[in-house]
Amino acid sequence: MFIDSDVDKIKASGLGCYIRHVCLSVLLYADDIVLLAPSVSALEKLLSVCETELRWMDMVINTKKSSCLRVGPRYLINCNNIININKAQLEWRDEIRYLGVYITSSNVYSCSFRHSKQAVYRSFNTIFGKVDRIDSEEVVLELFKKKCLPVLLYGTETCPMKNHVSLRCSLLSTAVLSKC
Repeated sequence: MFIDSDVDKIKASGLGCYIRHVCLSVLLYADDIVLLAPSVSALEKLLSVCETELRWMDMVINTKKSSCLRVGPRYLINCNNIININKAQLEWRDEIRYLGVYITSSNVYSCSFRHSKQAVYRSFNTIFGKVDRIDSEEVVLELFKKKCLPVLLYGTETCPMKNHVSLRCSLLSTAVLSKC
C-alpha cells in the first residue's frame, strides 16, 4: 500500500520543520514514520493531519510502539503526553529506536551506541567461542571485520560523531502503523 498521500497532506499543512523551504516534517520508510515539529502544539497538529489521512486508508498508528522525544534547548522540560485521535497517549521517552538507530533526547541531535556495542560483543563472543584459540589471529580479525564491524557501523552515517550538531527542530515523534 502506498501512503504518499499522507506525506502530501503533511507537506500541505505547512506544519513541522523546514530547512531552506524544504519540508522535513515527515520521514518515512515502509511502515515507520518520524514526524518533526518545532513545538509540542505543532507536533499535535501534525499528528492529527497524519492520523486523519491514515484513517482514510484504513490504517492507524500503533500507540504501543509510538513515542515522542525532545531534541533542543528545552529537552529537559516535562510535557504532557500527546493524545491521538483515538484518545490514546503517546509517551515522552529519553531514547527512541528508528530503523535500528537509537536517537537520544538531548540539547543537540545525538545517538546512542550502547545497543550497537552490546551487539558487537555478542557477535565477537559467538565467533571467538567457535574458533577458540586454534585459529590464527588473522582469521579471527577477518571474521571480526566481516561479522562484527557491520553491526557496529550500522546507521553511523545518521549519527553525529562530533560533540555537537545543530538541529532546528526540537521535537521528534515516531509512529508505527498497523492495518485496521
